[in-house]
Amino acid sequence: MTPLSLRPGAFVRTRASVLRTIPLCLATLSAACTDPMESTPLPVDDVAASYGDGHREARLRVKVVAPDGKTAVSSVTVRAYGVRGDGTVGPMGDGITDAKGYASLDLPPGDYCLSARTAPPEWLDLDIVTPPEPLTYQPVEKVYGPVVTAKYGYVPFSQDAFDRCYTKRPVRVWKYGSTEVVKMGSPFVVAPQIIDLDGEFLDGIDVYAVIPATAPWATTSDPEIGTAFFSMVDQTASPAEVGVSPGAPYAIEFQQEHGGFNITGTVKGIAGSGGGTAPLLVEAAPLMCRQTTRTFPAGNHGVDFLSANYGYHATLGLEPDLSTVALQLRHKGDGFVTVTFRTDLKHGRKTTTVKYGCVKGKCGWDQVWNSGGNHQTADVFHARQDGGVVKTTIVLSGIPANHRGILFGARSNHDAVPLPSRHDDWSSMFEVPQPDICRIEQSNDDKWGVADL
Repeated sequence: MTPLSLRPGAFVRTRASVLRTIPLCLATLSAACTDPMESTPLPVDDVAASYGDGHREARLRVKVVAPDGKTAVSSVTVRAYGVRGDGTVGPMGDGITDAKGYASLDLPPGDYCLSARTAPPEWLDLDIVTPPEPLTYQPVEKVYGPVVTAKYGYVPFSQDAFDRCYTKRPVRVWKYGSTEVVKMGSPFVVAPQIIDLDGEFLDGIDVYAVIPATAPWATTSDPEIGTAFFSMVDQTASPAEVGVSPGAPYAIEFQQEHGGFNITGTVKGIAGSGGGTAPLLVEAAPLMCRQTTRTFPAGNHGVDFLSANYGYHATLGLEPDLSTVALQLRHKGDGFVTVTFRTDLKHGRKTTTVKYGCVKGKCGWDQVWNSGGNHQTADVFHARQDGGVVKTTIVLSGIPANHRGILFGARSNHDAVPLPSRHDDWSSMFEVPQPDICRIEQSNDDKWGVADL
């Protein structure tokens, strides 16, 4: 496959090795599109098609049904994995089921592994989760658990089941055509709600669910990009609902523009049993190209600082945005907090100061002021957490392009970060590392290559 790369620029396509969706109903097969699935092969003149080297492809006709074994399921992606022209195993074609649950794939005769998932068909345009541009899709009517071919029937997708499937390839496609019935599984449903920077629930956020998985053909040029089986995308509406495979690891991802900058969130877990549902709270954070996290000892009176997380902003394509810096402070206790940002320029410096107060786990009364000639802006958010902890997020925007560095410090009546030194003013502030490139392992956003699984 074409390797994925974060540099330079955005993300590249990796769809060249995968055949596009095969038309479901051809004029010569109009009866086959309306009749129940035949138990005998279709006539060779109707199912075979010549391809480049003079050989003929055969039609694999698939019927997809619900776990009850009867109800037809539409909008299911059926993918076939087999031995390709270069002798390697990998994806050979996709089909999308119609309203009656039928899909057709034209494949060279041979042995195959099949996977099936009830994701929106538009997912086939995805190379990366999350994508750098919003995906436009039509939500599916009902979610089922993804499955792969086993020795007898179909089983929930897992790494072990997938390994056996593409190694053994239990589905035989004959030269005169073949039929196959795929029974979907009962999913484990994750119901994510996105918590905004101010602690409120967010609607209209696209949440992606993937199942981390590997295969010999699914490689990337960047080792920080994991590979995964794409399972579902849904939009939060108190909450979203995404189906994953029972008993398998999963990752929940979101990333999109919000309020003039980008936000992101990642949660990983292990799915429960099929038919189960689990609520999930996912905290939004400003998308940082390179985040730095520091923790501080607890025990001070008044406002006690517990941790700081900070970094330069990133674009949705995970490239540095040096015009914006984000800071997240976690603290508890009552009192006033003053946060000072210092922007060092080639000649001189500018400051932005934020002041707010906290009482009984609630913070607000924000004030922001700049030094003379400073046109930077600061957006301030407070979110209450468990145990009386508050997470305060400050997004500093409008940083001049020719600045040399950004530093910050925070203080309350009895605490400060960093603790000041008597020797110089540099030790009283943390410097925000300025990145040349964004690396996934240093950012607060994961990436998963999903094109070829």
